[in-house]
Amino acid sequence: MKQSFASRNWPSRSLGTNDSFPAKSIEKMFAALHIPNFPLQVVLRHQPDWALRPVALLDETFAASTQTAQRSKAPVLAFTDAARRAGVTPGMTATQAQARCPHIHLIYRDPAAERAAQSRLLDFAACHSPDFEDTAPGVVCMDWVNVRRLSQRAGNLLRTLLDETAMAGFDAHVALAPNPDLAVLAAHLADPILLLPTTPADVRDFLAPLPIASLQPSADQQSVLELWGIHTLGQLTALPRVDLARRLGKDGAELWDQASGTRRRLLRLVRPPAIFQQDISFDHPVENSAPLLILCRRFLESLCARLESHWIVAGSMTLRLDLEITSRTQPHEPRYLERELRIADPSRDVDLLHRLLQTSLDNLSLPAPVTGLSLSLSPTRAVSHQGLIFEGAIKDPNRFAETLAQLEATLGTESVGIPVPATTHRPDTFDLEPFDETPAQPSPGGNAPFKFQFTIGLPARSFRPPRQARVHIENGHPTKVDAGEIQGRILQDRGPWLLSGNWWEPESWSRREWDVQLTTGALCKLVYVGGDWLLEGVWA
Repeated sequence: MKQSFASRNWPSRSLGTNDSFPAKSIEKMFAALHIPNFPLQVVLRHQPDWALRPVALLDETFAASTQTAQRSKAPVLAFTDAARRAGVTPGMTATQAQARCPHIHLIYRDPAAERAAQSRLLDFAACHSPDFEDTAPGVVCMDWVNVRRLSQRAGNLLRTLLDETAMAGFDAHVALAPNPDLAVLAAHLADPILLLPTTPADVRDFLAPLPIASLQPSADQQSVLELWGIHTLGQLTALPRVDLARRLGKDGAELWDQASGTRRRLLRLVRPPAIFQQDISFDHPVENSAPLLILCRRFLESLCARLESHWIVAGSMTLRLDLEITSRTQPHEPRYLERELRIADPSRDVDLLHRLLQTSLDNLSLPAPVTGLSLSLSPTRAVSHQGLIFEGAIKDPNRFAETLAQLEATLGTESVGIPVPATTHRPDTFDLEPFDETPAQPSPGGNAPFKFQFTIGLPARSFRPPRQARVHIENGHPTKVDAGEIQGRILQDRGPWLLSGNWWEPESWSRREWDVQLTTGALCKLVYVGGDWLLEGVWA
């Protein structure tokens, strides 16, 4: 195994052309980076001297075994050239490998280190192409667009990629080909660079020596091909494609196309998660909100530009303020303040989001000076909806949410909401539910029948608070009422209706109600509660 940690004059070879592509080269090319014996190289990258010694890599699942006999049965997964010359072969147990080579070093795989190394390879690929895929462990394929523009320096770019991986401690191979699968297979044959500007006519003969494992077949496919005695790509492509598809199905046909180097497919692109967050630490504590608002404006301009580039919007914002900690700070005092602001109608409008932050900061009481500021946006897809003709909707949900926030800051959260009837028989008793500023969504299918509800009866006008009244009683019935401008003799009355509740608690209540008609034609509601007569309303 060769190890390199500095730039070298990497040799290259090509099939049918030289390092400089012809002027009529195709526009689409793919570069593949392959790390031979990737699990072994990951373990040996920090021990470069071991690359020249006999070393065998064992299955990591046997490392946790406490029994020596069990660990001795660990299979050999990979080995160095020195171990191969000593007679070590794949599939041997650890005991058999030691019998063939007494001085062999036995080491176990490190899956965590392999994942970190694969992430490092993806970082290398991201520096050379915006579109790349995580093909397999130790294999990365990149989409190189407009190769004509890179025709004179394609070989130099591949050498640069090799230098970068060599500095990271890996001995890599790279290849350039017109399709991803051909590039990956050619990387297995590169030494260490191979250029295929066009698909060669004898590509099947060219790829024939490669083992079946280079195709990354499934375990079932691997076992079936071994039973058939198929070990190389040449043996696989020698079979009729139609017969292979009949026995292995569509996957078998795709495996044959991949082995022949003619399959065309799209890359499974790797897209790193977009983080929409910015933070800053202050050299000197900030004691008022004005500088914080200025910084929030700058953060929002940058974050909203990122959202726009991804064609998404912000669904919520999280504002975090780190507070100053001194020797006088008590253990129970907060170290930071964090507010999550939900955006009623997801948006990336800087002015709108800044107003929401300003409202939150204006209503915030800081217990200590601020030493750090962090602002993050939660991305979401923009929701488009069509308004319904017979249903009302809030024209500007974000403006409505901002108004609600200002009311809650002034009146308190317990005084703002939607009144709903309380679960009691006591009249005019209600609870408050929070507003839902989310735009109303049309019903699924859009063909739900509309339901209209009509209230039958006279409209009532209630007095808030109820008016004091003087009522004359004869034989248990009210005969005359005087409540200011509403007064007169009673022609008819209905009642009394007795209502009471919460008799098991100190806050019990009881009342008597009458519906009366005056000589003036007015219909009134009289209530006797707590020894007083009240006029609660009239019917128009």
